[in-house]
Amino acid sequence: MAAIWHIFIKEIKEFFSSRRMLLNILAMPLLFFPLMMLFSSAALDAQAEFSPYIICTDQDEDTLITTILEENGWDRIVCPEDEAKSRVESGSADIFITKDARAYIVWYSSYSQTSISVATSLVELLRSMGIESINSVSDDSQAMLLLNSRLAQLDDYELDYTAVLSATFIPMTIILVCSMAAGVLALALTVREREQNTLEYLFATGISAVSIVMGKFFAVLLASCLAGIASVASIVIYGFVVPNSIVPLDVTSIILLLVCIVMGATLFSSVFLCIGCLAKTQREGQLYTGVISIVAMLPAYFLSTTAPGREPNMYGFFPILNYTSIARDALYGIANFSFVTSAILSTICIVSVTLLVAVNIMASNRIFER
Repeated sequence: MAAIWHIFIKEIKEFFSSRRMLLNILAMPLLFFPLMMLFSSAALDAQAEFSPYIICTDQDEDTLITTILEENGWDRIVCPEDEAKSRVESGSADIFITKDARAYIVWYSSYSQTSISVATSLVELLRSMGIESINSVSDDSQAMLLLNSRLAQLDDYELDYTAVLSATFIPMTIILVCSMAAGVLALALTVREREQNTLEYLFATGISAVSIVMGKFFAVLLASCLAGIASVASIVIYGFVVPNSIVPLDVTSIILLLVCIVMGATLFSSVFLCIGCLAKTQREGQLYTGVISIVAMLPAYFLSTTAPGREPNMYGFFPILNYTSIARDALYGIANFSFVTSAILSTICIVSVTLLVAVNIMASNRIFER
């Protein structure tokens, strides 16, 4: 244990003494989320201005619908209901709005983020005009919960409808920041030390491979957690600086986000440290860590756009998807402990295996150095 602590302190001192490392691991998370939100909001505004949303309707003479579409510059296609639904499903139209004897009906596609956002915006516009009889219908019944949760947040907290973007970006930010921080430091503590021949001094002291790997692992874990906490801090600060710009964060949601950060940091730290022990050069290590980060981000993005509160299925055994599910549900005020439990168990299993592999690789490197 003393040897692990000695290695940990050594690596942490080197970490905080490197301005470049501090900039990459701590400064970047503070800027990542605000910049992503600002650019995305600007892109949505530009899209709405230069590529108007396409609304299908079979209510050619409805003055209220006509007024909303004209004021917002949205294009209208008048067609029968079956054709309108087909257009929305194919993506050639964003939503379909109609009216029966009791209420307005907004029909949207759960597979299109734009369709969901336009449906959210349109329902809010109708409500602002005093229309309360509105039914939202989707091609996927599960997606109803997503839209209803977003509408409830817009009602309760008076958010701008573009704030729903944060429900997608926050889980992605946590995963990306933790993976990048862990990758940068893990490679620095393994590949770079091997290239500079500083690992030889550790081997010469007689410290075991287990102590070396665990000391470096805890150092990488701490840095990755700090990066994740910095990203949460930037999210909270951005919410204060730009009011009504993100979904509300209460104490429970922040705690669950921090749980996701610790689990994600633990997973990425062990995996990238193992890669650092295996890679022969810095470039090789960066290639491996970059591919893993991208592979982790893609499914996380698609899952973060689905309805919250779904029961775990086969993806419940994949930690990255669990982290995304926990963070996504937390942003809608849902504490899904089934996801938390499966995430903890799967993380422990993967981390144990990767650290064992890293120890064996480090031990073989030690024999080779001798």
